[in-house]
Amino acid sequence: MQFISDREPLTEALSNASRALSSRGSITGLRWTVAAGLLEIEGRESDLSIRSTVPVDGSDTHFTTPASLAVDLMKSLPGERVEVVVEDATVSFRSGRAEVSLNLLNEFDVPPLGIEDQAAVTVPSVELASGISQVAIAASRDDTRDLIYSGMLFASSPEGLRLVATDGIRLALRDIAGINMLNDTDTGEVVIPTRAVRELERILSGSAADQLLSVRIGAREAVFSVGSTTLATRLIDEPFRDYRRLVDVSYSRVMLADRSQLVSALRTLRRMAKEARNSSMLRMTITGTACELSVKIPQIGQVHEVIDVNFSDEEFAISFDPDLLADGIDGVESDVVRFEFLESNRAASITNSDSRSFVYLLMPIVQK
Repeated sequence: MQFISDREPLTEALSNASRALSSRGSITGLRWTVAAGLLEIEGRESDLSIRSTVPVDGSDTHFTTPASLAVDLMKSLPGERVEVVVEDATVSFRSGRAEVSLNLLNEFDVPPLGIEDQAAVTVPSVELASGISQVAIAASRDDTRDLIYSGMLFASSPEGLRLVATDGIRLALRDIAGINMLNDTDTGEVVIPTRAVRELERILSGSAADQLLSVRIGAREAVFSVGSTTLATRLIDEPFRDYRRLVDVSYSRVMLADRSQLVSALRTLRRMAKEARNSSMLRMTITGTACELSVKIPQIGQVHEVIDVNFSDEEFAISFDPDLLADGIDGVESDVVRFEFLESNRAASITNSDSRSFVYLLMPIVQK
């Protein structure tokens, strides 16, 4: 059995599907299924699956190949077209004057993810991708932590959709107006694993600006489809932490700073901070019209930079992890960044200067 495909979309489909497989998981193969002129490549684990389709010319077939090796070999083939030939227990890829063969794997026995009877809603893919990128940075990457720290909240809000994530040190929130994708759920909110959210963001970032995302959310699973790729994930079956009391705070100190000045200063300060053997901190000393940013690494050196600000209080000092601070500023979309402070040992708020559609809360580093 054989079929022919353009190499570039086939490589992209392989790459997409392979990202569903964790490096620590027991599944190492991708399932290829050809039916009616369409090839579907799927990577599937118990809590995440990614499927991509590619038009092909040839006979129907199905088989399983090693994931990472198939991706790397397909990328390295020289021609624009690939002929795929399945014979007994091997598959061959022929392109240009090159030919590679792989031994096939046994079919993986993992129950499929998906929702058959849930109605789909469509949302703008670019807007959702932008919101996810602003919030996902605050979710924990440590799979051994409490599940609630390794997931992102998707919740209905009066404006549309609210995204929230936290790792216990910081919290990011984004309200996206006009996106309504949870109205049919029982609670109006779901928690999606961070790994699935990051893969969804990557898929959406590669889609066309005017492309719509199809969303189906059930009681235990969610399915997202855009273009030729579908991602299905299990939901986290635990309520998200009560974040509202952290966000709804009245702050006594407000600082407004030019975003471009901050980004430029942080570039230098973060470079010095990388020289620290363990953790480092960035100190902010603020007066009415100036903010001194400083990083000092013992036996290495120090950096000081002053930027213009507008501050509502007397002199105030607070310290942060420089990388976590930069993550919050990266999420701000306005030209001016609004900082709000309570005390030097309480979380600070970073937002746009003209709205709270994006909120980033960051705990300071307290010197002992």
